[in-house]
Formats: sequence, C-alpha cells, structure tokens
Amino acid sequence: MANTKIAVKDFQFDPNGSPDGVLLEITGRTAGIVGFILDALKLGTTSSLSIRQGEVHFRFSNLAGTEVIMCPFNAIRCAEGGVSKPFWNLVIGLVIALYGLFSLNTNAVTGVVVLLIGGAIAATYFLSKDLYITFSTGSMTDTQGLAFSEEIINGNKLNLEMILDAIDRINNHLVSIHTQPAGTASRTLRDRIRSQPASWVTQETSVVQANDNISVDEAERAEVAYQEGLKFYKMELYETALPYLQQAIKLKTDHANAHGCLARCYIELDKANPGKYTTLAQKHRQIYRDLTGR
Repeated sequence: MANTKIAVKDFQFDPNGSPDGVLLEITGRTAGIVGFILDALKLGTTSSLSIRQGEVHFRFSNLAGTEVIMCPFNAIRCAEGGVSKPFWNLVIGLVIALYGLFSLNTNAVTGVVVLLIGGAIAATYFLSKDLYITFSTGSMTDTQGLAFSEEIINGNKLNLEMILDAIDRINNHLVSIHTQPAGTASRTLRDRIRSQPASWVTQETSVVQANDNISVDEAERAEVAYQEGLKFYKMELYETALPYLQQAIKLKTDHANAHGCLARCYIELDKANPGKYTTLAQKHRQIYRDLTGR
C-alpha cells in the first residue's frame, strides 16, 4: 500500500461540498525532522490530496519536478481510511525492557539504561498514531494514499472521525457510480454527496439514494450491484462488499443471491467481532433459505 507519510500544513473538509466542489483537501510536507529542514530550505517535497468534482487528485512536487496522479471516481473501486499504530515498536520495546530487567542482577547500571531504552521504544506505540486515506483502482497493490498525524490547523482538527466521514461519503458515491447504467448523466460532486447517508459500515441501511432519472429496470441495476459485491466478497473485502449487496437488496428485495452473499459477509465480519453481526447474518441467511427453499 503506497501511503506517503506527511506532516499536514493545511486541510479543508466540507461534508456538504464547498462552492468549488471540494470535499477534502490535504496539503503537507514530508514527515520527520529531515523533512522539516528541507521544507524550511525550500528543498522538500510538497504532497497534496484533493477530492473534488468527481475525481481524486494527488500532487507531489519538489525541485526535481512535479508528479500528478489523477483518477476519476468511475475508475476507483474503493476508498479506505483508518488509523495505524507502530505495533512492532511495542513488541521490540517490551523485549528490550525485559532484557534490561533481567540484567539488573548482573549489572545494575546497564540494566537500568537498557530498561529505559526499551520503555522509550514501547512508549512510541502509545504516543504515535497515524491516520491514512487510500484509494484503490481494483488490485490490492494498485493503491495510492497519504498518511499523517492528527493535526489542529487554524483551530480545526483533522482527526479520525473526519477521515471516516469522508470515506463513508466517497464510498457511497462510488456505489452509485458503479451501479448506475452507462450513459446516465452524472451530477455534481456536491449533489451526489448530499444524497448519501453518513454511514454504512456498521449499520444495515440503504446506502444509496435512488436516482430519479434512471429508467433502466431496477432488476438489472440490482444484478450489477450484486456482481460488484460478490467480487469484493471473493477478494475477502467484506466491509467493502456490504453497500453493494445492500443496494442490490434495496433495488430487488427478493434477490436471493444478494441475501446469501450478504449473510456470508456478516458471518466473516462476525469472526473478528463476535456477536456484532450475528443477528444480521441469521436474518439474511433465513431470507435466502425462504427464497430458495434450501
């Protein structure tokens, strides 16, 4: 996963879509002390992510040149966001600290020094937290994204809730793009975003509002949504599959295969969070059995 780590210098987020169509815009320098020095000397790399007008736009510029990566929404399969912590720092720090603890009996000074070093390394796990936002065009290796720490810029806090809100809205928008027939006129980013509910990850909701301009038979659109969900299910991207399968059922409530696949997704997700999705899995499995007689 290609996540470029940056120190945020400026950001803009408007869940309703700003007048110029910007949903999320983040700009920053290369993270770390070296990045800070190079940026002060105007020698560093400036990275930016802009989500606007139906496209995702990455820009990386320095003295060596400028690289621009632009991808329209209809080429993106999913957007991901979350938080990562340096887990191995915790493991390594604890191992070193334990070594220092056992060394106290033979050499107290060395033991204390090693214990402090191990504790300092382990502490970075609790003190460090990186947010990330990543976009994929299909392959698990064909991704691009940015990673950054929580920041307060001009009194506004860039935090996990903001990133997840943006990801929910983007993914809902992607569902509407990938399930509407070719030739359907696209709306502005702001209008599309405003038509979507805030969350689909942990709730069974209707994640995409119906497009009044679509005249294609809903059964056909339901099958398109089901096939997209099935594809992500086979890739073991169960959360990504949910909104597509839910959209298929919304369009065609008796779509047996969509109910069956949705039940399997909930079963897999329930393995990581026992009991959280059990009721939903049982519900859709029963509907599948009622519809198919199996």
